[in-house]
Amino acid sequence: MQKNFFLLLLGCLTVNLAAQNVREFSAAQLQEDFQFLKQSFETYNPALGIFHPKSPFDQRYEELYAELDKPLTDVEFFPYVMQLGAATREGHTFVRSDTVTRVFQGFFQNEFAYLPISVQGASNKVYVWSNFSPDSTLERGAQILSINGKSMEDIVEHLSQFVIADGDIQTYKYEKAVDQFTSYYYWFLEKPKSFDIQYIPHGGKGIKEITLPALVRDSMIAWRDRRYGKPKPVKEDISRVYTFKIEGNTAILDLNTFNRQLKDKYKIKPKKLYKEIFKELRDKGVKHLIMDVRNNTGGRREYAKHLLPYFMKKAYSGPLQKDKSWKGRTTQKKFPKPKKLAFDGQIYVLTNWRTFSNGSIVTIYAKDFGDAIVIGQEPGSRYEGFAAGSTQYVNLPNTKIRVGIPRYLLQSTYPLQQTNLKNRGIIPDHPIEYQIQDYIDKKDRAMEKAKELIRAADQ
Repeated sequence: MQKNFFLLLLGCLTVNLAAQNVREFSAAQLQEDFQFLKQSFETYNPALGIFHPKSPFDQRYEELYAELDKPLTDVEFFPYVMQLGAATREGHTFVRSDTVTRVFQGFFQNEFAYLPISVQGASNKVYVWSNFSPDSTLERGAQILSINGKSMEDIVEHLSQFVIADGDIQTYKYEKAVDQFTSYYYWFLEKPKSFDIQYIPHGGKGIKEITLPALVRDSMIAWRDRRYGKPKPVKEDISRVYTFKIEGNTAILDLNTFNRQLKDKYKIKPKKLYKEIFKELRDKGVKHLIMDVRNNTGGRREYAKHLLPYFMKKAYSGPLQKDKSWKGRTTQKKFPKPKKLAFDGQIYVLTNWRTFSNGSIVTIYAKDFGDAIVIGQEPGSRYEGFAAGSTQYVNLPNTKIRVGIPRYLLQSTYPLQQTNLKNRGIIPDHPIEYQIQDYIDKKDRAMEKAKELIRAADQ
């Protein structure tokens, strides 16, 4: 009976890709789109040529343009868009998932059949996390060695070339390629009907092999629900934005997002919020503050702006930051005055590769002006500044692929005097590397390290 269910499910939900409508574009149309994309980057992104020479961007454009000499579908053209975006070396450049092309919608409309697993990276290795195929042999924690004859090391290195990231932050490129592994594999490597996988079983020895069929999204969802159960709804409350608690002489402040919509939904006023938090820290004599900005991809600037005065142990003069718009207008941001409630204890900041934009700026402020100890991974945003602010959306004339381009250069001034970092994120004082078993056991190595340092300081 179970076998018949498997066959019926596969027969109903797998797709014959050849039968789908394919939108093909001429070489002339693709070249027009690519020229338009380059001109848009040059028009709207004021950071081009600021943190690194612009010549590599121009050279990469010429190399990619030369390859656009034959008709391609929008899906086949998409890798060229991503590679030129990556050549800007500005992580706030992105392609919208609501594009009218099949680039994204092909997944949701069951037009694309792809690798039916999810993966987890750990210590520069890639492991199976969930198996959405009919064959349950491949279990969580199995290390993937190769797919269709290509080593995982080579595959991830290849996929990393399509990641749009700030500067030379390799951690972000690697982790993003692993995080988006199945879609990136489909877009940027190959679209096979099956996958020959070499792997080492979790906790086992010896190399094993398995072949999995390419499946469409609905098929994978059906196997996911059957094997693991339907996912529980995400908790919808203010904890999506922040949580705060005090345990003895230690406080933990989770700043999960600076998202504008959530800020408005929960009527959060950062200035008022921080005043209440730091007053409680002072009133209760808290000596250690753990600030967790892991997975905080940024959002509203005021979250960082109003937090800085509570880190500052003294007053500073001169500009803190210089901004330049895509129209050439420049402004300077001055230092705020330190708050009377500024925290006078030790700050510990937990970061990972998803700590981005204003999440990364908060980390820099805490380190530079609050002598914070940074624990975790290198954040995803460039230390000395980046292109961000408002976004200019452009639709490519023919393929209609929609690209978001940051229109403001946000450049640090004072912090640059304190470091030799170039085109990197802030480097943690205590880098944390996870093993796959840590993820399986839900161990929080970064938090454990912070508490270990606190115990040592209190002895």
